[in-house]
Amino acid sequence: MPISPFHLLLIDSAAHSVLRVDGLSGDLLAEQPLPPRLSPIGLTFCRQASKVHLTFAADNGFGALYLLDLPSFKLERFPLSIPHPVQYALSPDGKKAYLADPSGALHLIDLASESVTSLTDPPSEGGCVGLATDKETVYGVWEERDGGFTAAWDTSGQC
Repeated sequence: MPISPFHLLLIDSAAHSVLRVDGLSGDLLAEQPLPPRLSPIGLTFCRQASKVHLTFAADNGFGALYLLDLPSFKLERFPLSIPHPVQYALSPDGKKAYLADPSGALHLIDLASESVTSLTDPPSEGGCVGLATDKETVYGVWEERDGGFTAAWDTSGQC
């Protein structure tokens, strides 16, 4: 059975760029330099908008969110500063995103209204090591010194 063509998106930390690579041949198809003085944290695909969300840590303790338009391969900055992102999850409809900062606090990014809202206080200890969301719930996993815990909130931050 033949393998269908596919593309890979990669963050090249040495070249400080995001790459689009042909998955079958390994050929470089496109390269987009990343913003200076920002450290890439991760990328999340938004199927509804044909965009990729790129999260960054800034040297001032905050973070930044950029959207990469896949058809044009151009970067666009989200207009507000965001908390330093440790984990990031996009809602299934692509209209909201959730992030955990280094303290473990959870934040909502409303992409349509271009707002950032703190949803929870940080836990007493531990750091967020995983974040996911579905239509009605945000799920998180926290690691502590002697174990860890999971938690679930509705999309307004109520546990």
